[in-house]
Amino acid sequence: MAIADELQKAVERLTKSHVLVGIPSTPRTEGPIDNATLGWIHETGSPAANIPARPFLRPGVEESKDQWIPYMRQAAEAAITGDEGTMTNALNAVGTTAVSAVKNTITAKIPPPLQPATVRARRRYRATPATAADIAGATPLVDTAQMINSITYVIKED
Repeated sequence: MAIADELQKAVERLTKSHVLVGIPSTPRTEGPIDNATLGWIHETGSPAANIPARPFLRPGVEESKDQWIPYMRQAAEAAITGDEGTMTNALNAVGTTAVSAVKNTITAKIPPPLQPATVRARRRYRATPATAADIAGATPLVDTAQMINSITYVIKED
């Protein structure tokens, strides 16, 4: 009976577990908003601030399904056999795989490209002039790297 109880607990834990990928509300060293707010603005856009939508979070997770679904299967198989350690490791692998994919989505230079004025403004506060190469090579959503570095995952249980 003890093994059946352990198995049932493991399966229940898996069905109540969710791997959440995103940006926690962490303060930034500059600017008045936190990383989560900045991420939301970039994900959805802000017409009032003339910021186009550059979705990165949802597409990054969605497009990486083929990479993390095998870990979900592994977690399910581990739950069925009552191996909570392997289940937890597999759920962590889902999270790290999805986070990596989201970051790769950002570094692939999400369209539209930055306006030259935006790149010049970035360089102005760093007190270095923007060159044509800077403008052409600028990566949207990456300036100080605080937001991209804050992308993470958590395993939440209901």
